Amino acid sequence: MRRIVSLVATLGLLATLPLHAQRANTRAGFWWAFGFGAAQGRLVCEICADESHLDLSGTVRLGETLSPHWLLGGEATGWTNRGGGIISRRALSATIVALYYPWPKDAFYLKGGAGVAVYRAVDTVDAITATRPALELGAGYEWRIGPMFSINPYLNYVRGIPGQLRFDGEPIADDAGVSYLQFGIGLVLH
Repeated sequence: MRRIVSLVATLGLLATLPLHAQRANTRAGFWWAFGFGAAQGRLVCEICADESHLDLSGTVRLGETLSPHWLLGGEATGWTNRGGGIISRRALSATIVALYYPWPKDAFYLKGGAGVAVYRAVDTVDAITATRPALELGAGYEWRIGPMFSINPYLNYVRGIPGQLRFDGEPIADDAGVSYLQFGIGLVLH
């Protein structure tokens, strides 16, 4: 895990160095992005309090430019965590997102979206699952490193709306909330 955090921090610092190939941050047409980093998630309900440690995460995003201020697209994010020797936890989300650039010539953006989040914790025998509508908030910055590429440090927060939790397919709670905080660094292709 320390390697993941070190890699993300190193790439983030490298992205802040002045780049000779840096271009103006213009946005037009189709774009896509992917990134890796770390995330920490949790499942909360009256009968549970499951919190993961910081572990591997990833994101994939693609869409279309609507204007110099707005991009619209789809995003899939997720994290995986293995703890206690035999338990693995995973959370995935698929959302429709809007990215807002308050200053069109700048590279900073805010992001919001809605979709679905899926949580699954398994051991060698049993599985706990939750699939819930979800909201996503995020922010990031795109350092242009070439005519078609940007380095993108980002931060995302995904929150599933509380609802049903299942143990081996049977409902066991109606107040389960899934959330995770994700940070990483990615590459955007404009």
